[in-house]
Parts: sequence; structure tokens; C-alpha cells
Amino acid sequence: MIFDKLQANKLSFYGVCSYGRSGSSYLMRFLALAGLTVIGELPFEDRTTQAALIAALKLRLKVPLRPDGHSDDRHQFYGDDFYRSSIITNVTNLGELNSHYDSFLKANKTDNGLGIAEKFVGFDILQVMKSYDPSNLVRPIFLMRDPRDIFISAKEFNKRRGKPGFGDSGNDQALFSAICNFLLWQKRHASRFRALICYYEDLMVKRSQTILDLLRHIGLSGTSKEFVDGMLIRLADIKGAQSHMTSETAEKSIARWQQPEYAALLPVFGKYDMQLNELGYL
Repeated sequence: MIFDKLQANKLSFYGVCSYGRSGSSYLMRFLALAGLTVIGELPFEDRTTQAALIAALKLRLKVPLRPDGHSDDRHQFYGDDFYRSSIITNVTNLGELNSHYDSFLKANKTDNGLGIAEKFVGFDILQVMKSYDPSNLVRPIFLMRDPRDIFISAKEFNKRRGKPGFGDSGNDQALFSAICNFLLWQKRHASRFRALICYYEDLMVKRSQTILDLLRHIGLSGTSKEFVDGMLIRLADIKGAQSHMTSETAEKSIARWQQPEYAALLPVFGKYDMQLNELGYL
């Protein structure tokens, strides 16, 4: 299992769990600057650790990799682009993926040996990981953001790229409900999974304290103000970040729902005052 390999390499696994368009790529850039191993470029969609876990479980449970006997396991595993892995293209079957994972860890181990950071695909994989976790190697970070701003960013990003995504079927009420329910699940289950809740808005307006909380979560304590300030300077200078954003700056993506051009959406949001209140965004 992947946990033996993580333990042997003295690494932890930091999974960023968030709804799409909630600022997870911004957070992943920060984690990389803090010293975690974050594989790939924006939007950081590599999920090799999760892929290796699923491969190991399939082999252990003797689940058929392809019910129709197709020779290429990779298509079945990644056919809908739901999972991605930087090493999947180098193996011919899922059995090899498990054996390649140790080499993957060794190749991407940083000098400080803090750990690997990936975005979680969803709650199901998080729950499976924690159920097999022998010694708190899996340390999730739950990224929260005002669901109204997530909704707007998802709609505008879909419009820009010309195809739907993030659960948007054209039904605005259903999409906003899905976003709220996702965030509520995070808030209600954070302590169960020993997850750190990180608020996107705090990353913008309460940066120093939020960054210190994140650093402590990944095992870095006693950092100086100069260290934090230096991270913020480098964070603002990441190439390619603007192309992934739907606002001019990260700061301007806060409370976008209050702008006059989004007034028509207020009836959609207004039906979820109870959820917004529980999330702390009413």
C-alpha cells in the first residue's frame, strides 16, 4: 500500500479538498513555496498518490481492471479524465503503477522531507485513505470559500472555455445547492478527518495568521515574519496564474456576488440563507 512507501520515505500526504473554482490552485502554489512536493504546473491536477492507492486496492481485492478484457488499463482508469497522474503514461497496467510509486516518491522528495500535496478528487477517496491511514500520514486541508463567489467563478470559467464543468448542468439552483452542500460537508467533518479548515478570504485579508496556521499544519513552526513576507512576494509572481483566474486579481474575487452585474443571481442565493449562515457567509 502507498502508506508503507510514504512512511519509508518519511513523507506525509497533504490533500487539498475543495469545490472547483474555490482557489485551490492558489493554495497549491503556496504549499509548493512552503516546501511541499507539488507535482505539475497550474492547475495542479496531478493525483498520482490517489491513483496508486486505487490501483493497490484493486489488486488487493482482485477487482477486474477491465471487464471487457481490453488490454490497456489506462483508458478505463483515466478514460473520462477524472483522475490524472504524472506516471500513468509510463506504465502498461495498474499493477505497474503501484510498483512505480516508490520510485515516484524518491524522485520527488524534497530536502526537508515534508510531504506530497495533491488535490483530492472527492470525499470518497479521502474516506478510504483515512480508513487505511496507520499513523496520521494523511493530513487534509479543507479550503472554504463563499459559495456565491465559487458559483460565479465556475459559471464564468465554463463560459470562457466553452464547455460545462464543476457540476453545472444549466440549472443554477441545482449548482448552487451542490456547492453549499459540498462546503457544509467539509465544515461538519473537518475534525473527524483531522483536517485544517482554510478560508480563501483569509488568505487574502488575514494572510500572515492564515499562512502561519498552514505552516504549522504541514510541520513548519517557528517561521519568521521575513519568511512569510518572502513567500507572499513569490506567490504574487507565479507565471500563468492570471490565465487560470476569472478576476483581475485574487483579492478582487472576494464578494464578487455583491457587484451590480450579478444582481439577477440574488434570488438564487437567497433561498440558501440557512446554509450560508451555517457556513459563516450570511
